[in-house]
Amino acid sequence: HNRWFHQLPVFRMAYGGTWPISAFFVISGFALSHRPLKVSRDAADGFTSGASAVASGLFRRPFRLYGPPLIATFITMVLIQLGAYEHGRKVSGDTNWVPVINEAHHKRFDSFGLQLGDWLHETWKMFHVFWWGDLHNQYDVHLWTIPTEFRCSLAIFLVLPMYISLR
Repeated sequence: HNRWFHQLPVFRMAYGGTWPISAFFVISGFALSHRPLKVSRDAADGFTSGASAVASGLFRRPFRLYGPPLIATFITMVLIQLGAYEHGRKVSGDTNWVPVINEAHHKRFDSFGLQLGDWLHETWKMFHVFWWGDLHNQYDVHLWTIPTEFRCSLAIFLVLPMYISLR
């Protein structure tokens, strides 16, 4: 049944599976720790400069990670409330059109206030870093990586000053 070139196992790795997420986490960890380590090594006051770079990164990280998803999920919430996804909801539930994958569509509430309250709840789940429940934001289920990435960033920002102080 795998008749196409892109369906071969080696080539499917490029677009299937979870390895790109792991690679992204590793690259992100390197990128976050590179500047503070470089600054602490090159500056005369190594620890102070390195700790300042860590503090700067720690301050900017939530804005960089959570800003785009907040905007995207808010737009999605408004579009759901306006009924923009109703046709897609009908098509995805019809097995004649979509026989294999039944994509989940988030519930459309009766009023904008209820929809906004639900969006705020889903957003709180994404921001609540120390909650270990279901991380899937129902307005974009792919955003489970954002709180995980932020937790890993916090771990890096915790360990970096200790490592810099030992140098």
